[in-house]
Amino acid sequence: MKKFLCILFLGVLSTLFCSQSGAQSRIYKINFALTDQYNYMLRDSIFFSFRNTDSSTTSNNPYTSVTRYDNYSSVYDSGTVATNYSDSMITIRYKACGQWFTLDTFFRTFQNQWAHGWYLSMHLMAPCVNPCTAAFNFYIQQNALKVQAYPEYSSGPFTYHWYYGDGVDASIKYGEHTYAAPGNYTLSLVIHDTLNQCKDSVAHVITISPQCNPSFYAISGKYGHSNIYANNNAYPGFQHTWVIGDSVYSNGGGTFSYRFGAGGFKPIKHIVEYPGHCKDSVTVNVSTQSCQTEIQSHSILFRTLTIQPENNVDTFKYEFGDGTFDTAVGPVSHTYNWSNTFQVKISDLHQYCYKKYLSVSISQNCSGNFGSQVDSLYKMKFFTTHATPFVVRRIIDTNNDTLYGDTVSYYFSSRGQYIVQNQFLDSLGTVVCTNSDYILMNSCGKFDYQQYWNNMIHGEVRFGSSNSSYDSLIVYLIEYDSVAGTLTGVDSTILYSNPNDSGYFAFYQLCDSTKIYLVKAALLPGSGMYGNYLPTYYNQSASWSGASRLGTYGNFALNMLAGTNLGGPGFIGGYISQGANKKFKPLEGIQVNLFDDNDTPIAFDLSDVNGYYEFPSLPYGTYRVTVEIMGKPSDSYMITLSATNEKAEAQDFEVNSTYVSTINTAVHVPELAGRIYPNPAKDQLIIEWSEQAEASITLRFYSVHGQLLAEYDLDPKTETTSTLNIAVLPRGMYMLQIESGTGQSIHRIQLD
Repeated sequence: MKKFLCILFLGVLSTLFCSQSGAQSRIYKINFALTDQYNYMLRDSIFFSFRNTDSSTTSNNPYTSVTRYDNYSSVYDSGTVATNYSDSMITIRYKACGQWFTLDTFFRTFQNQWAHGWYLSMHLMAPCVNPCTAAFNFYIQQNALKVQAYPEYSSGPFTYHWYYGDGVDASIKYGEHTYAAPGNYTLSLVIHDTLNQCKDSVAHVITISPQCNPSFYAISGKYGHSNIYANNNAYPGFQHTWVIGDSVYSNGGGTFSYRFGAGGFKPIKHIVEYPGHCKDSVTVNVSTQSCQTEIQSHSILFRTLTIQPENNVDTFKYEFGDGTFDTAVGPVSHTYNWSNTFQVKISDLHQYCYKKYLSVSISQNCSGNFGSQVDSLYKMKFFTTHATPFVVRRIIDTNNDTLYGDTVSYYFSSRGQYIVQNQFLDSLGTVVCTNSDYILMNSCGKFDYQQYWNNMIHGEVRFGSSNSSYDSLIVYLIEYDSVAGTLTGVDSTILYSNPNDSGYFAFYQLCDSTKIYLVKAALLPGSGMYGNYLPTYYNQSASWSGASRLGTYGNFALNMLAGTNLGGPGFIGGYISQGANKKFKPLEGIQVNLFDDNDTPIAFDLSDVNGYYEFPSLPYGTYRVTVEIMGKPSDSYMITLSATNEKAEAQDFEVNSTYVSTINTAVHVPELAGRIYPNPAKDQLIIEWSEQAEASITLRFYSVHGQLLAEYDLDPKTETTSTLNIAVLPRGMYMLQIESGTGQSIHRIQLD
């Protein structure tokens, strides 16, 4: 008959998950909450300890302790609990209200998917309550006339009522109040325990007194403007007065803007007052800029002059030198009726600004037309019918290159869009008119729009249907030599989730059309999504051998492969080591991929400094484990996890010069040793030989770094059990190699 068990013990309420008697179970998390008898969190600190009380393990399992210093739920998470406290008698000790309590109980835990693993949840009630006291703390923001108050005991069957001393009160737990005026006030709290019917009250006299701080700072802008800010401008009730020269400005606010005529240091006096309480002042010399009338640019097209002022805020007066004028804010254009050299006077109508004079020459006839042709890679030729300067610059740059002559050649140094301008000059060297053309060149020195997008691989990394949720990733460009069969990383770019990249990447200057490339993306360690997606090749392959081959042009979306681990009791792990003459030397940072029997990606891991990798919390099923190293084919393990085979811990790989092999399947001869124990071992290791064991066997102990530490020659035909004295070996992890004339087997041994 099957039995079901749940526990309710004494005055302590324990809420447990229940299971069928005899089922395999373990605990890896225990949740605790300590409350008073009314279910309110206790303020007192608490100390928990656990001890396995089974007769067979009592001496080997001392108390395991957890200390809590707050009044919220505590979680204890430990592999020791998972190993030693499964289906066991345990003793739980805890402290509350200054007393120690001890409880012995037998428990099992319920295991299924909705429980999210194996949990023991405990709710402990102590025979005491938080004290009924109205003690509280408070904080005063003087210039804001505000007080904030907090009761010391905020958990319990309490009601709270605050009296602020100005006729205002409130029934809230945390008091906050803004006073209408400075002064001395009595701040009181009345607390009522509604279950035990007790009351308490406490009062404090507080002083609300604003502080007058006249300090300020100024930010000097263009055209004589200065913006001035008082350091306490955010608080109401303060009055601000600004004195500049003989002028007094009282605007009641803490910010002020003033426009000076000439640059230099100007004294500004700031007076701040809170009527009836404080008043102070300070005078500071503020650095200002002169107000100049400046133009950003001007251009002439045939007889039309266009002027762009630098200041688009003020009104300017333009006197064009031909008897006409205009006023405008921003750019202005004027067409002359005859050819001549004109003096243009530009005035900013702000009274303090200086005037600007501009000399322009207007020609009767003007032509800036020119031709162009490709000279070679990165180089173009420009020509016109008259010797004029050509000005070349990249659109995103401000620097110009100027070339003189009726035929000129120009070398474009980098990929981009350029503007080439032919300038027509009059006899005085003044630009009369211009003509411009746009030039596009790609990273391999080829021109025109069609060539511009060649010789580059670019695209977008996507996670499902969106690329907006990632935080940091790296994209690799890998060159594939099909003749040598090698893969070489040639470039990479790191992307962050911000408006500047948003998952988009580009690799330029792919000028050799005979080369073949692969593209791979991976989330960076520390990314919030690092464990959810596998490193992925385009197009959706976890392995280099299944990746798409690309030429020198590509534009695509790289969709990341998502892991699909649903969680469970299974475990797969092993070591990655160097092969050939570096036996058992661990390899760090090697990518190991896990797939189900339908080749659906489950997860990936990178080997640690000891070459170790692991895939915990797997559901039962069949899996394929393989190593991903660019250019090296890899053997795979096919592993089936079940209730009788939950762990596969020795799935080791050996990396050789051209391939990756599985150590335990290549030359593994499991018949040699019927049983090896204990593991972990201390001073001795016992090997029980099977009937198939040969007459001559050699045992070798290697460190995880591949160093041979001990060697034994044994004859299983003369002894069915061999006892090895290993006390001389230091503690640690070892690889035990058992070798006969027909093969070898590798075993991982822990020495404690």
